[in-house]
Formats: sequence, C-alpha cells, structure tokens
Amino acid sequence: MRASDLGRLIELASPSAGAFSASQAGEIGVSRRRLLQAHRAGVINRLHPSVFHVGATISRRARIAGALMAAGPESVASHESALYLHGVERVPFVVAVTTGPTGRTDLQGVRVHRCRDLHPEHIRVVGALDATTIERALVDVATCFSGVRVEWLLDHLTITTRRTSLGRIARVLRQINHRGRTGIGLFTALLDERAAGPPAPRSLLERSADELLALTGLPAARLEHPLPGADPSVPVGFVDRAWPEVKLLLEIDGRRWHAREADMARDRRRDRQAAAAGWLTLRVLGEEVADVPSAVADEIVAVYRERAVLFDVPIPGVRV
Repeated sequence: MRASDLGRLIELASPSAGAFSASQAGEIGVSRRRLLQAHRAGVINRLHPSVFHVGATISRRARIAGALMAAGPESVASHESALYLHGVERVPFVVAVTTGPTGRTDLQGVRVHRCRDLHPEHIRVVGALDATTIERALVDVATCFSGVRVEWLLDHLTITTRRTSLGRIARVLRQINHRGRTGIGLFTALLDERAAGPPAPRSLLERSADELLALTGLPAARLEHPLPGADPSVPVGFVDRAWPEVKLLLEIDGRRWHAREADMARDRRRDRQAAAAGWLTLRVLGEEVADVPSAVADEIVAVYRERAVLFDVPIPGVRV
C-alpha cells in the first residue's frame, strides 16, 4: 500500500479509533483489493469481513466502532459497550451492539441484540460513536447481570457518582417494559427499595402534572374524565386528564413498581377499552414528572400534535 493511501486511511479512521469500513475507504479512493493486499502484508488489521483497522493496537473503542460498522447503520453500542463508552467503572467489557429487526447478528466476537423499542431519546453520540444512554444501558444490562452487580451499578450511578436518577431510569423502563423482557422483576424491586418514603398522594401528583401542563401551551385538559368506552352495565371509571378534541388520555402513575406490575393487566384492559372507542392513553410516572419534567412535557406535546393532525384540529402555539 502506498504511503499516501495509508495516510488517508489513518485520517479517515481517526474518529473511530482506527476502525473503518471498506465502503468508507472506497470513497477516498482506496479499493477493496488494496485493502486486502495491505491486510495480507500485515499493514492493516481485519476486524470483520468488510471492516478494517489501521494502527498498532486494536483498542476496545476500536472494537466497538468496528462492530457498529459491521452490524449496519441502525446499530448502536449498548449494554456493557455503552457503559464502557460512558466511562462507567467496574463493568466487564463485552462488545455489545443493538440493531433493528433487519440488522446483522452473525458477527464474530460481538453480542448483537435485536429490538423494536429503541427510542431516539435513548441514543447519544459518545466520542463520535452512537450509544445508548446510561439509563437505557442500565435497564438493558439488568437482563443479563447478576442481582448483586445490578444493585451495585444502580447505587453507583444514582448515589455515588450521581450520573443519573431514579426518575430518569424509571422513564426508560416505562417506555420499554413489556412482556418477555427477563430480569425486570428484580430490577423494579431494587427501584422500589430506593424510593423515598410512601407513594406521593394523588393530589400532589396531579398538582405537579397540572403545573407541568400549564407550561406546554396545550389547551386545558379535562379533569377526572369518564373512561371512554366504559361498559354502562358496570361502574364508570375515570382517567386523570383528557383532551376530547384529539381523543387523548393522560394517566399519572404514582404507584410503586410492584403495584404497577400487579395492576398491569387491569391497566392494559382500560387502555384497550379506550382504544376501541378511538382514544389513545399516555401513561407517565410520578418520578418522571419530578425528575425529568421537560422530557415528559415534550412527550405530551409531541403526542398531542400527532393526534391534532390525525383529527384535523388546529395546533395551538405550544412550546417547541
């Protein structure tokens, strides 16, 4: 390989700790044939069939970057790899990535997870690499770490280093908690143990939520709205807040996790009942409202906007 080609590859791969793909090399005029020749000569390393590395030592960050390139454009560093990129200590190193339903999974030396619930807000750029947030990574490793390690990691991140909070973690868990996700029962028990005092009174939760809604610019929500689609033969249920013009319901959940899990079937039954009448139910947690009010407000506004477009309702001058 010519010195000029090698120099261009070094510059190309600098943001990703020396890792680069064959397609990236092709864009700067270095063909795949030259790459294979350089690999056979020991000038560059091959991480995956179409991913290479230039440099004396293949670092952990380079291995993560190479795995992302090989797994495809939808992939992000996750689980242990995300925690490593975020600088979280005392976590065993594993090259782990999460990809979409069509991403590659047959990568040597890489643990690949496929998922359908990776929200945009769960992704950050960490040192030029896409990775899940600390909160999402913590929830993810709860499914594969021992209880002792998860407990230590939870306290390390929320108490010792204060990198995150119980409310931020609860928000992620609320967004992705569904049947078939293993290890969540132990994790929610740990969250319950660390909750301060008894659950907040309903009046306090609703007052906090109303103060938050007042800042969004949305039309005033109806209070204690009858549950849409309720069977007239049984006592009518109520929902916390509602916007009838866009058929949107808001439920504020101040229960502990064990109570949420126990009542999940009932909650889903209520949601299906409302959905059958054309209503959408948005559930938020009390700890979210307390810890990350801005994120909750943004989510409510975004959902209201979508419903307003659906029902051809003028969108008010809400905050952006």
